[in-house]
Amino acid sequence: MGQTYSSKTIDEIILEVQYELTNAENLPEAKAKNFQKIYDLLIRKKMILDFLKFNLVFIGEKGIGKTTSILRLFELIQNEKGLLSTAAGGTTVCEVVIQRSQNNKSYFEIIPEDEQLVHQYIEDYCASFQTEELTKALYVPNEIERFLRNMAGYKKVALEEKYGEFTSHEDFLQFFKAELNLENRKELIVDVAYNDEKSYFESSVKIFELINLGKVSTIPFPKKIIIHATPDVIDFDSYSFVNSIIDTRGIDSDGKNTDRFRREDILEYLDKRENESIYVVVDGFKPAPSSDISNLLKSRIRDKHHANKFYLLINVYNEEASEVMTDDGIAETASEGINYRKDNIISKFKHLGIPFSEDHILFYNSKKNEPINAEIISQINNNLLKERDAHILECEQAYEKFQKLKYDFENSEYANEKLLSLKEEIESKPDNSNVLATVLGTFISDKLRNVHPARLDAVNRYRGHYSAYNYYHYLALATEDAFNSLFEGSKKEVETKLSSILSLRNLSELERFEYELFLDDFINRFSSIRLEITELVKEAVIREFQPIFWEKATEQYGKGEWPEGNYRDAVFKYYREELIRILTKVDTQSLFINGWKGTLDI
Repeated sequence: MGQTYSSKTIDEIILEVQYELTNAENLPEAKAKNFQKIYDLLIRKKMILDFLKFNLVFIGEKGIGKTTSILRLFELIQNEKGLLSTAAGGTTVCEVVIQRSQNNKSYFEIIPEDEQLVHQYIEDYCASFQTEELTKALYVPNEIERFLRNMAGYKKVALEEKYGEFTSHEDFLQFFKAELNLENRKELIVDVAYNDEKSYFESSVKIFELINLGKVSTIPFPKKIIIHATPDVIDFDSYSFVNSIIDTRGIDSDGKNTDRFRREDILEYLDKRENESIYVVVDGFKPAPSSDISNLLKSRIRDKHHANKFYLLINVYNEEASEVMTDDGIAETASEGINYRKDNIISKFKHLGIPFSEDHILFYNSKKNEPINAEIISQINNNLLKERDAHILECEQAYEKFQKLKYDFENSEYANEKLLSLKEEIESKPDNSNVLATVLGTFISDKLRNVHPARLDAVNRYRGHYSAYNYYHYLALATEDAFNSLFEGSKKEVETKLSSILSLRNLSELERFEYELFLDDFINRFSSIRLEITELVKEAVIREFQPIFWEKATEQYGKGEWPEGNYRDAVFKYYREELIRILTKVDTQSLFINGWKGTLDI
């Protein structure tokens, strides 16, 4: 096929294409556009191929076995003691990152939580002593409650008794804050001593437990705990594709919140650290795939290539795999039960339109280490090697098409005309949609309507930046959902028509490449433009939302009667008024419509 990727580096190919784009005289417009598309594809592939090691990001509900799976998979258990604490649900206070130590000693690094957020935790926890209703509404996760109590040096019952000694809630709040001694908690590095065998593991286990429980008096409340580990703790050389292991904080079991897996810290990895990450989503055997996990995957996986960034790790407990009811009765073996469940999962993913690879569905009994951890690690590594080869092949094919275009061996004018016709047919379809109404309706009806009044009051008191329910984050999710609802149908129409064209047998190689390239660009642009619009709207509302509206909304709590009929509607009236002003100012109508048209750039 002439000069191939194997005889040139990707950097050399990129420079060659770039040279033709910038220096070729009288380059026809159609050819220039094709060169640009090839250049953009090669840049994307280079960004992917530049990463040889990845952050393995583990995501899962509390109590699903996420941390136990990490310990077993990476052999982080010695003498029956795990490096990370495990128990029934809500064990780890924050995200934990395990990475290779760069200075020949193991130690812990603390990334502090935002001070405003810590004070919210404190105030909400203290408010829970007032009434049971507030305990439910102003939710502080168990692991954070436990951390705060230990920071103050009190057991739960003793603190409840202490609360009874105070005549005012405010006095108790100030007492508790003083006991926490926040201003003197400045230490960000906790060193680890090694034992007689020069091993840091035993001491690391003890120190992590103390840090995680809040029993190290010198450290601040952590947003993230980074374990810098020496080879005796974890030998990263045994996991050639792993840069770090990330145990995200467990997701709360809140059946009413269908957005719980789209938590802000998790979307940070999914949306902004894609090339450097592999995502391991942990689920239970019986519910897999859980509906909220399916929703997460559907909202984030763009196509079959992107799906290879994700793994579904099914945690198998005890003998449940051999108790599956198959078409022929109860499974005779665990293997039979697993194969039956895998077929069901694949079928559900197909029904939901999620292009998930069978090789990326892993069944693992972390308690028994079955199959042995080496098999799971090997499967992930082999998949990465296959996917890397596929990316290299795409670069070879792109270079081949570039050569044919450059020397006019073929042209793709017909394909360009067909794509322009498709663009004209599709791009104007959603023009009549009321974007502002769709965003507001999604935000208020879908995201806020069922929020408890006490929690809504906290949202207002904290000017939207509330830890348990961040106003701006849920507005961003509503914006994303609104973009999907307005354009997803048209997006599928484009994909269907292009897939139909690609099924034709009389396409030239260059025409086929042109259509495939456009489809790949279109799918990637849809996601990137949606994210860009979502962040722009979120930043505008954070910047522009006037304090007077928060104050007006705060005044509504506890009034007893409202002209609008109820507390929520009274608050939503102020939200609508201010959001209409801001979203009109940023012209969300044009933002959405032009964004959609931008996905169809030919």
